[in-house]
Amino acid sequence: IVLNAINQELGRWELKAVGENIRVSQIIFQLRESTTGTWTNVNNVRVYFDGSQVGTAATTLAKNTDRTLSVNFVVPAGETKILTINANVSGWSVVRTY
Repeated sequence: IVLNAINQELGRWELKAVGENIRVSQIIFQLRESTTGTWTNVNNVRVYFDGSQVGTAATTLAKNTDRTLSVNFVVPAGETKILTINANVSGWSVVRTY
């Protein structure tokens, strides 16, 4: 993740429906810390389906906590579509132990 980036891609997934269309109404995700640093400001979290924003943006994102976003899209049977979660990332502090 790039610091001070607008509309930074946080994750990308390929979705494929087999046999019949799949309707998606919610996305549940979590941004986890895996280093000794702490991100301090991740906001305007948006979900994109096949390049178009779906649902409304979440203004903030709490670390290590499930976040549910309401969306409304259909993955057509037999097709592969791309889902991304993007956000603005504008703060990072490093924790040091001596």
